[in-house]
Amino acid sequence: TDMLVLSAWVGVPAGTIGYIVLPVLIPLLYGTRWTDVGSIVGVLALAYCLLPTMSVLAAGLEQRGMFKAILISLFLGIATIVPFCFAAVNARYPVLAGIGLGVSFAVQHALNLLFASRSRLIDIRRILVEYLLIGSVCLIVLVTEYCLLRFSYRWEFSIVTTALSIAFLGSVVVVGCGALASIKGLGPLAILRR
Repeated sequence: TDMLVLSAWVGVPAGTIGYIVLPVLIPLLYGTRWTDVGSIVGVLALAYCLLPTMSVLAAGLEQRGMFKAILISLFLGIATIVPFCFAAVNARYPVLAGIGLGVSFAVQHALNLLFASRSRLIDIRRILVEYLLIGSVCLIVLVTEYCLLRFSYRWEFSIVTTALSIAFLGSVVVVGCGALASIKGLGPLAILRR
């Protein structure tokens, strides 16, 4: 349970920060022709933020010999992404495929959590509380970063300065909220103390 929560505390906030920062930085680094790629990469950063947590949970299920559970979640994850891919091709809007990947990962992770909970591999109540806390922190980071980005456009700040300050501010918010959560025995610092 601790390793699962710790990987979520690292991956999900990093994906959230990448979701806002990468669409701004990629066109700056490679030129305006890369604007569409920047939006796709931002969505992929958000989609792949679950991957470290999914890997830890899948390793636990594999250690328990629950290969059918892993296959079921993979099959349903693939079945979830297929409609998004068809929609992306038909609409000529590749961001839909990235959204589908995120939904697919979420479905797989939810099923793996269910299977792991039933086999008493994890403490599902604690994980859900930690996930709620992580989601709240990421929502705060997302809103803060979005407002800072809009503010920088209005006041004509340098976009590089804005992107770096967004990444720094997001990291500070995540670490600060994680430290506050450790007072109640939750969050990454409480896990690292154990």
